[in-house]
Amino acid sequence: MKERSISSGLRIAIIAGLVLAVVLTIWFKGQGTEDPTKPTGPTAEGASVQEPAKDGSGKIEKPAAVVSDEGAAGASKIVAALPRLVDLGRGTCIPCKLMMPVLEELRQSMEGRMIVQYIDISKDPEAAAPYEVKIIPTQIFIDSDGTELSRHTGFIPREDILKEWKRLGFDFSYPDPGAIDDGGQD
Repeated sequence: MKERSISSGLRIAIIAGLVLAVVLTIWFKGQGTEDPTKPTGPTAEGASVQEPAKDGSGKIEKPAAVVSDEGAAGASKIVAALPRLVDLGRGTCIPCKLMMPVLEELRQSMEGRMIVQYIDISKDPEAAAPYEVKIIPTQIFIDSDGTELSRHTGFIPREDILKEWKRLGFDFSYPDPGAIDDGGQD
């Protein structure tokens, strides 16, 4: 008799999960976008990207991999291709709100070494489609070639983000090589 109640309880849990998944899918699809032609958001200070696309190869088109940045005299300078951390969330989600200071600190401290991009799917729900995001917040680790290396869902502290990058072969714990003073020797 116990086996029957366990399996019926499991069936109820599975059905409830499926119903929830269907409801959330319908709800997300029902969310409209204000302007489908607008960029998905900032990648670096003052730069923006177009909507990314996945072509089935595991690569995500990387319109933000090479970013044009305005110099002091208004001249553009090209920043080399950089790895990207893309965070997809919603402004009303508590873990998403907790991620905001982490992302901002990374954006500032890793400027010129990594692109940190936040996409608010409530403002641009179509932006989540190429990333196939089901749960928010989701952080996607993308190399400089546009290949997705890893993803994480939920809140993740700065230290764990850097540990994941290190595991993936990018060690951001060292200072920017351009910032090292070699004493004027070549």
